[in-house]
Amino acid sequence: MPTFETLPRFTADLQHLTPAQRWRFRRVVREAFVPDLRTGRQFRPGLRIKGVRCAPGVYELTWAPDGRATWSYGRERVTGARHIVWHRIGTPQHPGPAPGWTFSVSSWRHRVRTDIDVAQVPLFDEGGASR
Repeated sequence: MPTFETLPRFTADLQHLTPAQRWRFRRVVREAFVPDLRTGRQFRPGLRIKGVRCAPGVYELTWAPDGRATWSYGRERVTGARHIVWHRIGTPQHPGPAPGWTFSVSSWRHRVRTDIDVAQVPLFDEGGASR
């Protein structure tokens, strides 16, 4: 089972979502994101995983038609289990990352990259060691 942590901004963003939006995010993570992490294969296309421009190693995932969250791989906390760091979450009503939106994280301006294929999102380091 992957481990995770949330950055303070993610926690603050999450509180601005409705209970139904929070439930949907958690459901997508449990039923799609985590199973894809476990298999070590490509993420399913419906998650629309994309890299964030100007933030190497940070990715965006789609959890609703208008809902996005950013995350990165963190240092392994449990042997053999990937560790995920959640950065931001949002919708148009509660801005966070979404396609083409600009958002601020620690005074950096980021835009979602569209030039990265889902197949290029690394699930393993070279040599097959999990992140």
